[in-house]
Amino acid sequence: MDVVVDACWEFLEYNLSLDTCVMTWCLADNELHQQPRLAKEAKDFIFANIGCVAEQFEFLELDYDKFVQLLGANDIYVEQEESILEAIVNWLSHDSEYRSRHFAELLQYVRLPQISEEILDTTVVRLKAEGSADAADILYKVSKTSGWTIPQYAVRKSDGPSWCISSILKIHVLHRSFGILIPGTAFVGQFAHCHNRCRSEEF
Repeated sequence: MDVVVDACWEFLEYNLSLDTCVMTWCLADNELHQQPRLAKEAKDFIFANIGCVAEQFEFLELDYDKFVQLLGANDIYVEQEESILEAIVNWLSHDSEYRSRHFAELLQYVRLPQISEEILDTTVVRLKAEGSADAADILYKVSKTSGWTIPQYAVRKSDGPSWCISSILKIHVLHRSFGILIPGTAFVGQFAHCHNRCRSEEF
């Protein structure tokens, strides 16, 4: 039986494609199967082709927890950060009535300072056109807030400690308000946590 199972995993590995990569990642990452090498290979394939993968039905059908698990991995690499934002918008638009509530939380996985103002404005327009007015309002307010930077939770291994910067965007999801943490008691605690986390990672 083990030989058959191993053959199945090998088949999935050698047949990774735009159509199969999300399914393969979900299967290999499942705690019942525990195939970490294949899971990483499938995940790397997803982000190497994120522009196309984000249009695939299997990607759009990911539930919220799996979607966050995928975006939240700290070892992902993309050539253009806007591809992550576009993937989020695609996923949200697939079921905007239910998923719009998650948009503010999902923004923490996007390094917004690396995305041009033109692309952000275009994304705001798209969100409005696709019926996600609340999400459009959130993105507009965040992108127009002076001095904002990346949230601490979006630190990735590929970024190195330089992404521990001196102000952190704080998104109040429930109240839909936005603010910037500045040096002070609250800020020092969060920055110290971020700084220590970076020092503990092997970049």
